[in-house]
Amino acid sequence: VNGVILIDTDVLILAERQRATLDFSAWLQRGTAFISAVTVSEWLVGGHDIQIAATALRQGSPILTRNGKDSRKLARVTVLDFSWAT
Repeated sequence: VNGVILIDTDVLILAERQRATLDFSAWLQRGTAFISAVTVSEWLVGGHDIQIAATALRQGSPILTRNGKDSRKLARVTVLDFSWAT
């Protein structure tokens, strides 16, 4: 044990959904709690959406997606909404 606890996204999502304050006192003896950059991006933006958006930004390309809500959270990302042609 290295004295550090990595908090997974599901813990943060649970607290957010329940509008609860996180209490880490039960785990303090195990170390300092932190969240990784991947956890932050997953929590705030969505799973792999941040990687897709970063690729689009780097390439100067828009993102074609059915779920533009997450991608629109990122500045300078152009989102094209996909829908089946009828």
